[in-house]
Amino acid sequence: MRAQLERFEEEDFLRVQKLVERAQENVQRLNKEQIQRLRENVDRLGERRTREVDTDVRNAQMRVLELSRQLQDRSQRQSIRDRSIRDREGGNGVYADGEPGVIPARIVGRREEPQCTDQARLDEVESTISIQGVVRGDGDFEVQRIMVDGDTSDEILGETVASIRNWDFEPGTRDGEPVDVFHTIEMDFDCN
Repeated sequence: MRAQLERFEEEDFLRVQKLVERAQENVQRLNKEQIQRLRENVDRLGERRTREVDTDVRNAQMRVLELSRQLQDRSQRQSIRDRSIRDREGGNGVYADGEPGVIPARIVGRREEPQCTDQARLDEVESTISIQGVVRGDGDFEVQRIMVDGDTSDEILGETVASIRNWDFEPGTRDGEPVDVFHTIEMDFDCN
């Protein structure tokens, strides 16, 4: 009987030992799965955070570009006003848009805007073209300066200048009399 009892105890011990080993294997397997899931969650959070940071950086870059453009525009307007005053003092008689007592020149009638060329579409050109010039007292527009922000082609620049020269302008006035006035025209091109 004692031998039988020892055999049962040994069998129970072996069964319990096997159960413990299986439980440890299950715990290890679960730990590996949980660790893997945690790693995947961390990776997803990291990717999402990276995308959020990338978006924040892009937004900040766009804001800096916009502020830079605004500063450049202000600087250009001030430069035009300064040049306007110098020109008038030198007898040239060109006024700046927004100068006190001056009614600015304006575009009248229909105007044909230049279109993106096939090559510009292939190149996915995106740009802003600023053309500064003088609207003379007789309504003619005289190009003085062309600035490009972004990529463009010579074809688009040529078409832009050609189309503007065909536009009709009403000259600016001062005290009811037509005067020469600096004028800036901006055109955005998105050939995507």
